Amino acid sequence: MITSLEIVSQAIENRVYREILEKTIVQVEDGNSLADQLREHREIPALMTQLIATGEKTGKLAEILERLSKFYTQELDASIA
Repeated sequence: MITSLEIVSQAIENRVYREILEKTIVQVEDGNSLADQLREHREIPALMTQLIATGEKTGKLAEILERLSKFYTQELDASIA
């Protein structure tokens, strides 16, 4: 998961989100929950952190992240259409 987070953080152009991910990576490497770390940032939607927490607890984090990706892609597409 750390490698994936690092790749995403390098691809993000938004400075705020990149910094959030960089801080989150350090905390996750130290054994902290991804959801708990993201929850500390008001820029991250509560729906996202709740679903990530569910994915961590159930062992289905990859599936949850895929669904979140599709959802936010659709939201973005709708907002620019």
